[in-house]
Amino acid sequence: MAKNSWELKINGHDELLVRMERYSSESERLINEALKSKGSAIAVDRITEKIPVSEADLRRGHQHAKNSRPLKTQYINLGFIIRPT
Repeated sequence: MAKNSWELKINGHDELLVRMERYSSESERLINEALKSKGSAIAVDRITEKIPVSEADLRRGHQHAKNSRPLKTQYINLGFIIRPT
């Protein structure tokens, strides 16, 4: 079985924390909305791009999991969880 390694890089983390402190009363709601509307879709797209497909092993007429919505998103407070379907 192939080994996969994932790494998440967050640029501007400190600046984000400073801005969140300024708008603390609304920041939780805004972050949840942003993660639900855009963040999870971006993450799923980036993960799906990295799923390897072996063209030689595909059977005629069958669709590879990469092309058939292979990931499911579960939303939690200030985040989301991405799992295979």
